[in-house]
Amino acid sequence: LIDRGVPIGGTSAGLAVLGEHIFGAEYDTVQSKAALADPFDAKVSIVNGFLKVPNLGCLITDSHFRQRDRMGRLLVFLGRMRLESGCKQTRGIGIDERTAVLLERDGKATVVGEGSARFVELKQKPTALAAKPTASLPPVTVHRVDRNGQFDLKRWRGNNAHRYQLRVNSGE
Repeated sequence: LIDRGVPIGGTSAGLAVLGEHIFGAEYDTVQSKAALADPFDAKVSIVNGFLKVPNLGCLITDSHFRQRDRMGRLLVFLGRMRLESGCKQTRGIGIDERTAVLLERDGKATVVGEGSARFVELKQKPTALAAKPTASLPPVTVHRVDRNGQFDLKRWRGNNAHRYQLRVNSGE
């Protein structure tokens, strides 16, 4: 259906399987604090290759984003993906509850619903991502796009997006 251009989508776990990389949840979920404390804990399981969706390569999605404070774990996912995959940059989309990102075939996306979506990109390899001590990552660029805002996944920029950078130092 994807190859024929039929719209698809998902919420919660249905969203989680749409990116090239997926949080496996093989050993239950992982909270941000735990992922930042030990990026290689068994609960931080990332798998890939389930689906090939245009414009979602080298990308992972995460739902219930703001409500469950998932930025920390998304940053760890991006760091692990950058180290373990052939991706030169890794990207993630964190989507709030009661919110959707409608993605067109040309890579243009619109955020709809009650919340926001965060489009997150890690371009550099992590300098200190190890099982112990805690995680450290180079600057990560975040674009927060609110309701009715648009984002171009091909050019990785948004209209009216609030752009900022985050850095992880020793698990914080």
